[in-house]
Amino acid sequence: MLPRYLYIDVCIVLPIAIGMASNRPADRLARSAPPSRLMSRRVVLSVLSQMVLLLLAQATTYLLQHKQGTYESPLLDPDNLELSSQDNTALFKQSSAWPCVSSLLPG
Repeated sequence: MLPRYLYIDVCIVLPIAIGMASNRPADRLARSAPPSRLMSRRVVLSVLSQMVLLLLAQATTYLLQHKQGTYESPLLDPDNLELSSQDNTALFKQSSAWPCVSSLLPG
């Protein structure tokens, strides 16, 4: 059985890296210069909006999962600290797919 992180690297990150490496540079440069400061209003707003969108997507995933009739809450065994939870699985898959989805969005 392959480790989970190897699966992520091979199946998700590697195709994205190959796709980005095969892209050609733009034919012409943009008229506006990039921001001179890292903490400019535009950069901070972009990062905050990504965080809000990710929070909304994960909250939606969590709430939809709890509304299903097949949901079982995880049981915690003090002797065995290995926790297998539907919540962790759903949020992990959703957050793994987020970079792929956000890379397809314009802008």
